[in-house]
Amino acid sequence: MDVRLAPGAPDACFRRRFEASFIGGMEPVLAAMGMSPDEFERRMAETGVVRTVEVDGGKAGFVWTELRGRTLHVHALLLDEAFRGPGIGSTVLRLLDGIRLNVVVRSTASGHSGSPSSRSVPLTPSPTGT
Repeated sequence: MDVRLAPGAPDACFRRRFEASFIGGMEPVLAAMGMSPDEFERRMAETGVVRTVEVDGGKAGFVWTELRGRTLHVHALLLDEAFRGPGIGSTVLRLLDGIRLNVVVRSTASGHSGSPSSRSVPLTPSPTGT
């Protein structure tokens, strides 16, 4: 399986996937952040970099990152359902390892509680390669 990061943009496809990743919709998230939908759209367009995640030459999803100092913040890692499970997300994080060593993950992907979590993720492979 060939996983690559290609240039992308916070286009309509990315925004639909991003909004769909929040259980209960974006409204509670925006309220907690004290932002209007328009302000959030502006910040999304101006903050960080969106890359397309490609698997074997086809689009599998997106990753939205922002470099702040020596920390790369992963605002979203969005993979289509068909690409979840075989380690593609882990591969994306290893690809991002070339950018910075410390990553803060903020995720509200399906199956999560719906409230953002934040944790540092070491991006070095384990001795077993998993």
